Formats: sequence, C-alpha cells, structure tokens
Amino acid sequence: MNKIKTKYNRYKRIYKILIAKLVRLLRIVKLPGFEGMPLYDVLVYFVNGFTKGYLLDRAAAVAFNVFLAIFPAVMVLFTIIPYLHIDEAYEVLLNTLSDMLPGEAYGLVETTITEIVSIERGGLFSIGILLAFYFSISAVTAFFRGFDMSVNRIGSMSWFQKQFNAAFVMIILVVLLISSTVLIAMGNTVISKVFVEIDISNKFVIFITKLIQWLLTVFMLLVAVSVLYYFANPKRIRFKIFTPGSLLFTGLFIVGTIAFKVYINNFSRYNALYGSIGGLLIFLLWMYFNCILILIGYELNISIAMVKQKGNNDTIFVEDLK
Repeated sequence: MNKIKTKYNRYKRIYKILIAKLVRLLRIVKLPGFEGMPLYDVLVYFVNGFTKGYLLDRAAAVAFNVFLAIFPAVMVLFTIIPYLHIDEAYEVLLNTLSDMLPGEAYGLVETTITEIVSIERGGLFSIGILLAFYFSISAVTAFFRGFDMSVNRIGSMSWFQKQFNAAFVMIILVVLLISSTVLIAMGNTVISKVFVEIDISNKFVIFITKLIQWLLTVFMLLVAVSVLYYFANPKRIRFKIFTPGSLLFTGLFIVGTIAFKVYINNFSRYNALYGSIGGLLIFLLWMYFNCILILIGYELNISIAMVKQKGNNDTIFVEDLK
C-alpha cells in the first residue's frame, strides 16, 4: 500500500512539474496576430468563455434565426441572378453548395431552390424582398446577441446600433456573395477558353476551376466572418481581414466541412432512421455546427482583447476567472 502511495505521489509531482513547465512556456509564446499577448493568458480567457459561456445554447439560438433567413434570401438572390447576364452564376452557386453540403442535405436544398426559382410571384416579389431583409437582419443581430452573451465582454451596443450595424453587415455580405459568384463564373469561362486554345486535358481544367472556386469561396468566407466580427465589436478601431478568430474559424470550417461530409455520406443512417426528413436534419446540423465555429472564432478574438484590456503586466491565473 505504501509503495502504491509513494508511486502516486511521485507521478503527481512529475505531473505538477510538467504542467508548471508548460505554463511557463505558454507565457513566453506570443503568436502572430495576438497583439503581443501571451498565449497562456489568452487561453485562460478562451477556455473560460468556451466552458462557462453556454456556447452551444447560443449557437442553437443563432442557427434558428439563420435558418429563418435562408430561404427568403435565396428567393431574392436567385431572382436577381438573371440580371447579372452571366449564364453560369446559377450553376456556380449550386456547385459551391454541393461541395460544402453532404449528399442528402444538398438534395433537399437543391430541390427547394429549384422550386423557389421556378415559381412566378409577380407582385409577391416585393413581399419576398421585405421578408428577406427582415429575417437577414434578425440573423445578423442574433449573432450579435450570441457574441454579447459571452462571459468575456469588453462593452455592449445599443439596440439601434445593433440594427444599423446588422443592416450594414447584411449589405456587405450580399455584395460579397454576388461578387464571388461573378468572379468564379467569369474565371471558369476564361480558364476553359484559354485551356481549350492550348489543348490542355479536360481533367486538368476541371481541377483548376474547382481549385479557384474553393480558394475564392474560402477567401470570401474569411472576409465575411471578419466583417461580422468587426461590426460586433463595440470598441472596434480598424478593420482587419486576417484576425486570429477569423483564421481559426476558416481553418475549422474547411476541416469540419470535409469531415462532416465524409461522415454523413459514408457512416450516418439519417435517411434510414428519419426518411425524407433526414436531409433537413443534416442541413440543420450543418448550420448549427458552423454557428458554433463562428462563436468559437469570436471567443478567440475577444479573449485577446480581454487580455490586452487587463494589461500585459498583470498575471492571469485560471483561479482569477472562477
């Protein structure tokens, strides 16, 4: 019994020594973009915000508002597309969704979009625009509320300021979406014509167009989430496209989207369990998952701001935040 106790105490001492060395190392490490703040101090706030900030509940509330906004916005967007006079715009958007969503979810979304686009509305289009505008602003303000409910806060905005910022963010996101669609469609056309002229294989052309489509999509996504984080910050100073939070979200989005798609397409049995509604459940899970990632990215940005506000010279311990 004494031998077991002695071994336990020895392993406990070794564990404490290793933890102390790790903490000292993390206090020295200052990553690019962290504004000179020690990695350990940022992690203390970040982990605290993740574990005590009801992040999953906040993401669920945000995902619900985003779901309400999607289909009115799709109706307006796909009604505007013909006025761009770019034949491939519709196909580009569907291909982008196909790359991101698992098979069952994409089938549901494609069917819904096709039905929305094929219906002639006449005078109801103006009502659709109003609904899209209202629900889109509600979705953006839901993100703002989700950010505000973090345990790490550096200030708050008034109701009017949130609505104004949400409308501005929505306009920027629409411009980004249309711009990326136009760029991808035009890029595909140019690449196809150039490679046909120099007699390059069709497989290589498809690979290059897919690569450009993914790079532009990821970059526009990075810009979009950076805009969202910027206008959610009540003490914003200057806009940065590349912030630790936006880069973290983008990286997690790429890895998570691929992993989620592979899992759903190969291992899940949602359709067997739930029938035709399985696609809807998968789509909702995908949205919920990405809302979690957006909140995680914001938590990282706000954790850096909290450490900076506390000051470089103050030592932060985990116990300080309990």
